[in-house]
Amino acid sequence: MDYLNSLIDNTNGWLDAALHKRSIKKNKQVIQDIKSDLQAEYLKYESIINLYTDSVPTVTFIGDDQKKTLIDYYEAPPKKLAELFKNRRNNNLKKCPYCANPLHPNTLDHFIPKNDYPHFSIFQNNLVPQCLKCASIKGEKYYDASFGCIFIHPFYSDILSRIKINFDIVFLTAINNINISNIIIKLENGHTMENERVKKYLNALDFKNRLQEYCVKQFGILRKESKKNSFDLDVFINGKLTISAQNNRDWETAFYTALQANIQAITFLKNLMPKASCVSKISSTEFSL
Repeated sequence: MDYLNSLIDNTNGWLDAALHKRSIKKNKQVIQDIKSDLQAEYLKYESIINLYTDSVPTVTFIGDDQKKTLIDYYEAPPKKLAELFKNRRNNNLKKCPYCANPLHPNTLDHFIPKNDYPHFSIFQNNLVPQCLKCASIKGEKYYDASFGCIFIHPFYSDILSRIKINFDIVFLTAINNINISNIIIKLENGHTMENERVKKYLNALDFKNRLQEYCVKQFGILRKESKKNSFDLDVFINGKLTISAQNNRDWETAFYTALQANIQAITFLKNLMPKASCVSKISSTEFSL
């Protein structure tokens, strides 16, 4: 999980892109008429996020027409705004900032949901890169009256970047597969309130079940590769864990840390590998482009 404060943009560039003079959107005037109101709400955004125990204040300048138009500008943006959305989706992140799944987060989450709060539907600091699974789980959820904001904004809080994931791998000899147990979330420099917030956050994203599914899948991939190829498993695992400061901050390195500690699982994988004499030589040709 990452702290993405570098993506905070407090300029009016995205709103100006929505209202670009070359835009041929027929409903542009609707947004033009509320531009100053939107800018005023954008200035309040950071304080709304930081006061996470409070609900999002209502606004009076959004009616049905304004809501429909603002959501339309996200779903069918004019060219200049579409380019900005595309650039944010085509980020260089290697894991989801919400859950730490090691894949490219190529969808955008409205951290404050656009259907309930359409005035933030095209605000750049409300559009957070996210993986598809987190998107399907989070959806329009945001606020719990008994707790506050359920989720943690990776632009405005470093809490998620301070998380380390630890667990044990249990090798199931009856089925030659694994399970995970004793999941411990370590929050560096954390305190009780932050711990409770992170726990609720991870539960809301179905973190435990998704992590289990990921680890079983990764072990299945390793099992298949071990049957086909003879390779140095210890070197392979160490290669996954070369940057020690980053280990256990995502699912992949947490998995390989736990796997490395389970001698039974390691031995099983090594015993699957074909002997050197059984590995067929592969011929190849080469050509230039």
